[in-house]
Amino acid sequence: MAGVVQWIDGRAHQPHVVEKCCPSIHITQNQWDDDWNKYFSDSRHQYPHISDYECVFSHPFMAECMNLKYGLPWQNLQAAKLNGTSVPFVDLAHFTIPVRADSIIDDGGFKGGMKKINEDENGHDIEAEFSWWSPKFSENEIDRVRDTLRAAIEPFLGKENDKEEVVSQFAKSHAFIPSSERYGSSYFQYGFETLCQHYVEKYRKIGEENSLQFKILGTYIYKKEIMHAVLVCSDKDEQFSDYPDVADDDNDDGNNEGVVTRDYDGNWVWKPQATATEIVRLPDCLQSFPIYRRWEHLAFAFYTPNGVFKLPDLEEHR
Repeated sequence: MAGVVQWIDGRAHQPHVVEKCCPSIHITQNQWDDDWNKYFSDSRHQYPHISDYECVFSHPFMAECMNLKYGLPWQNLQAAKLNGTSVPFVDLAHFTIPVRADSIIDDGGFKGGMKKINEDENGHDIEAEFSWWSPKFSENEIDRVRDTLRAAIEPFLGKENDKEEVVSQFAKSHAFIPSSERYGSSYFQYGFETLCQHYVEKYRKIGEENSLQFKILGTYIYKKEIMHAVLVCSDKDEQFSDYPDVADDDNDDGNNEGVVTRDYDGNWVWKPQATATEIVRLPDCLQSFPIYRRWEHLAFAFYTPNGVFKLPDLEEHR
């Protein structure tokens, strides 16, 4: 594990929402510590961070017992979990409410908002201004997630109707099917490369002597959600120089350490471990609780220090 996990108090957009931040690290499901749930007390429901590959079983479990019970299928499942679910994406979207979408069009682009991202040695807040974007997934990409997980858990499934009920739970989180109540019913969608091109050439005017950077901003956790944030900035932004670069997919060792990766050709891949909210277990599992689990979300924070991040053809991309 790269770095030491040290949670600091974040500052959520919504009032009364608890947010914790671990700067500079993307914490994976394998690294999750159930003790971190203490930050999010809830007398009604608990939201553990359980992998898609293991949510169909009763929890908690002893790995040795599962290996004895299932043998080779269990070993294959753990190998599939280690490899992860690879979800490529090419488009990013900025979600908002209709009245703000109208203001964005009137302004010709996006105004950043302040976000706490760290603390200094004296415990004072470190903030920066960002425009936030998330991957927008097609139906084909959602089907690909479910097909990957279906193949992994199929040896443990029985009847066909049971199989579909279990598999259909995947890729149903807000990361794949955004809620208009949560994010707003309007959004602007651009190709990733197009967005970055305008950021480099028009907004930041990053010349040949500098370069666009993709860095690990940190992990943000909430009662129901885990957000892995990627920072988009210039190498001349010295305040971010200590943040590590996003992993290079060309050097992936197969251990699913990179939550999100980018290869030399600019192709992005997200490797979520939790794509659903409500848990559907195998029919022979008698456990009823917990009902829900945390879901993972990927977000790109474009550093916006210079006013409005202008983009062309906003009406057409809405």
